[in-house]
Amino acid sequence: MRSLRMAPPLPLVFLLMTAGAFGTEWSVKYNQQEICALKGSTVFMNGTFTHPEHLTVTAKFWFIHADPGVEPTDLRKDPVYSVRVECLTDDQKHFSLKLSDVMKKDEHQFRFRIITNEEKGRWTGEPGVQLRVTELRVEAPEEVTEGETADLTCKTTCSLTDPTFIWYKNGRRLTTKTIKNNQLHLQTVSSEDAGSYSCAVGGSQHLRSTAHSLRVRYPPKRVSVSISPSGEIVEGSSVTLSCSSDGNPPVKNYTWFKEGGTSPVGSGQNYSIINITADHTGLYYCEAQNDHGALNGTVTVTVTREVPTPMQEFGSRADTRGAFGTEWSVKYNQQEICALKGSTVFMNGTFTHPEHLTVNETFWFINPYVIFDLTKDPDYSGRVEFFIDDQKRFSLKLSDVVKKDEHWFCFRIITDVEEERWWGYPGVQLRVTELHVEAPEEVTEGETADLTCKTTCSLTDPTFIWYKNGRPLTTKTIKNNQLHLQTVSSEDAGSYSCAVGGSQHLHSTAHSLRVRYPPKNVSVSICSSGEIVEGGSVTLTCSSDGNPPVKIYTWFKEGGTSPVGSGHCYSIINITADHTGLYYCEAQNDRGALNGTVMVRVGLQSGLQWEEVVFSLFLS
Repeated sequence: MRSLRMAPPLPLVFLLMTAGAFGTEWSVKYNQQEICALKGSTVFMNGTFTHPEHLTVTAKFWFIHADPGVEPTDLRKDPVYSVRVECLTDDQKHFSLKLSDVMKKDEHQFRFRIITNEEKGRWTGEPGVQLRVTELRVEAPEEVTEGETADLTCKTTCSLTDPTFIWYKNGRRLTTKTIKNNQLHLQTVSSEDAGSYSCAVGGSQHLRSTAHSLRVRYPPKRVSVSISPSGEIVEGSSVTLSCSSDGNPPVKNYTWFKEGGTSPVGSGQNYSIINITADHTGLYYCEAQNDHGALNGTVTVTVTREVPTPMQEFGSRADTRGAFGTEWSVKYNQQEICALKGSTVFMNGTFTHPEHLTVNETFWFINPYVIFDLTKDPDYSGRVEFFIDDQKRFSLKLSDVVKKDEHWFCFRIITDVEEERWWGYPGVQLRVTELHVEAPEEVTEGETADLTCKTTCSLTDPTFIWYKNGRPLTTKTIKNNQLHLQTVSSEDAGSYSCAVGGSQHLHSTAHSLRVRYPPKNVSVSICSSGEIVEGGSVTLTCSSDGNPPVKIYTWFKEGGTSPVGSGHCYSIINITADHTGLYYCEAQNDRGALNGTVMVRVGLQSGLQWEEVVFSLFLS
C-alpha cells in the first residue's frame, strides 16, 4: 500500500479509499447508520446504491469482517449467518439485509459490497451499519409500602426505534395501569400490586424481559380465628384457639385477650386452654401485628358444665367408667407430650386392678364421653399399636402424628364383671408442633444474625440440627435452638432449615436469608471482532456481583476527571489511536462501589481489502 505525504505547495490533495474506479457515480447510502435491535428479534438494514453506468454489477453482498488484501466473505456463505440472513435488491438499486434471531455476538459494522465486471470496479459502503443488540430489563424497587407510589422502568442498553412498551403482570398484559413511555407508574400501591412484572416491545411481544418480583409491605389483613376441636366444649376438656392473618412482612406477633380483661391471656399463633371450666366462657380476640400495623379477629368460646368424672362415680352401675376401689390405678409416665408433626410418639404407663377381677380387654380412646377403641376408629386404625405385658405396663404407639391428633388419650380397662370397669383420668395430653425458623429476612454484611428454631410446645430434651441449602451445618455456632452467625458475609446467604435429632427427615420450612453487600468481583471485557484498529468499533462490558444488584455503572478513562459513559456497556465507534488507554468501570449499589479496569490498545490500520487509487487535484 502506497503512503501519501501532503506537500505544502499543493493547494489540495484527495485520498480516496475506493472499492473500484474513481467516479462521482459511486454511492452507497444506508437508511440508518446505527440500529438497536432486541436479542432474538429480526432486523432489517436498508439503503440505496449507484455505480458508473459503463460498469455491470456482477455481485452484491453484505459482510462484517474484512482482512487486508482478502475479498470479504459474503454473509450468506458464513456458517454463523447463512441460515439467518436474506439479501434483497431490486432494479431501482434498493438493497436490504434481513437478519433473523439476532444475538449479542452480532454487534458489528455490517457493510454492503458491490462487484462489477471490471477487476478494479469494486465498492464498499463505508462505514456501514452499526448493529447494537439489547435485552429488556425491568428496573424497579424490590419492595414498596402500601400507599406509596412506584415506578417500573423497561430499560435497554441502546435506543430502540420508536418503541411501544407493553407491560405484563404474572404473565398477563396490563391495560389499566398508567404507562408513560417506558415506565409503568403505580400511583397508590396496594397489596394486590405485588407480583411478577415483565415488559416487551410492540411487534416483539414474545421477547419479554426477565421477570422482576415486586413485594408490597402491608399491615395484617383478614384475621381468621378458629377453635379446635370443633363442636361442643365441655368442662374438663381442652381447646386450642388458632389465629392466622395475611400481612407483609408476615405476622409474627399474635396476642390473645379475653373480653373484659386488661392484660393478655396468651401469645403466639395458638392459644390453648387445658381443663377448661365454665369460667372460660366469653369472647376472645386475637391481635395480629407486624411492622406496619395491627388488626383483630374474634371468636366466642361457650363451655357447658362437666359430666361426672370416674372418681366421682361410686356404686356398681353398668354404665360406670370404673368401680371405686383403692386397688384401681392408672399411672401415665407423662401427662403431656409434645410431638413433631409427622413423627411417631409413645404414651406409656402402668395400671393395677382388684385381684379378684380378671381383665378381659384393654384399649385406648380419645374422647372421655364417647369411649371408642382407637383401633376401630378409621382415623387411627392404620396408625396405632397397643402393647401390654404381664407386669401391667401398657403403651400406645401413634405414627404419622397430625395436628388434629391434639387430644387427651386415655387408657381403658374392662374386666369379667360388667360393673367393674375403669379408665385413667384425665389421660395424656398430646400437643403437636411443626418446626419454624424465625430469623431476619435480610442482613447487611458484617452484622450478626440469629436464627431460631421455634416450636409451639416444648419438645423433650431436643437436639437441634441446622441445614443450609439442604446440607447439615457443622462449622457454625449452634446454641440450643439458635444458630448464631457472628460476622455475616455474602456466603451466608441461602436457604436455612432446622430439624431435631432422631427426626432429621422432618425439616422445618426453609427460610431464605438474604445478605446485602457492596459490589464484588467487577469484571470488564472487550467485545471486538479481532484486533482493534482505527476506524473500527469496540464495546466494553462491565459486570459485578452485589446485593442489591448493581444498577449504576460509570465509565472513566485514566487521566480524565469526568465520566466517558454510563451503563452496563460502553461503546466506542470509529475508534482512533487517541482512544488508547486504561478504562475503568465503577460498579455501585446502595452498599458501596468497586472498580474494574481494562486496557484498550488501538493499532494503525495496516492495509485495506480494496485497491488504493490516489488523485491529486491542483486548484488555481
